[in-house]
Amino acid sequence: MSQLKIPSTLTQRDVLFAAAGAAIASIAVGGWYEFHSTGYSLVCQELQWRLRTLEMAGKVPTVYATKDIPLNTIVTYDAMRTVHNYDEAHLPANAIGDPWIAVGRTARRTIRKGELLDFSDVFPRDELP
Repeated sequence: MSQLKIPSTLTQRDVLFAAAGAAIASIAVGGWYEFHSTGYSLVCQELQWRLRTLEMAGKVPTVYATKDIPLNTIVTYDAMRTVHNYDEAHLPANAIGDPWIAVGRTARRTIRKGELLDFSDVFPRDELP
């Protein structure tokens, strides 16, 4: 590998200043790129969030049974799942939207796999069957 030859008109100090200037310029360009690429990324995320919000208009979370829940059985979390985009127009008025509302409550009736859970399907926490 050949060594860098400094012309007689440049001093070693001039070369060091040039190297330092190049390093600072590369850091500045890298910072500018990082700032603008991050800004672009944030704009894209914001647009995606707004599109999802528009798509989800009229959609609500709803809980359904993933297996049969027999009468007078304590409801467990593994017996339910949440659908996050259920059409609000077809939703029963007293449907449960969060599975933790039903967990620990006793089933008033046999709830079949695939049925939506509503408040009339479970006893209130302070009421025993």
